[in-house]
Amino acid sequence: MDLRNLTYILEVAKQQNITKAAEILHLSQPTLSKLVKNMEDELGVTLFDRTGKHVKLTDAGAAAIKQIHPILQAVNDLYSTLDDVSQLKKGSSSSDCLR
Repeated sequence: MDLRNLTYILEVAKQQNITKAAEILHLSQPTLSKLVKNMEDELGVTLFDRTGKHVKLTDAGAAAIKQIHPILQAVNDLYSTLDDVSQLKKGSSSSDCLR
């Protein structure tokens, strides 16, 4: 599972349209459709109901979105923390982290 694909799933859910999401993400619509399908295959569930002009989250898709948000936030927090440490914004030594 690729973190980038999680952001793609979020954008499709937000736009409720794969073509619009693809435009925003600077991907072709077929590429994004394939990425969504591959993610669904990997997870073993259907994330989106594709009937009609718009896509809608399935119950499994809604549950996935609730999990994706904190995952991406945790990754962003990790990068921010590591950036803070590398910029010496936090003045604790590595031994302080073990206590």
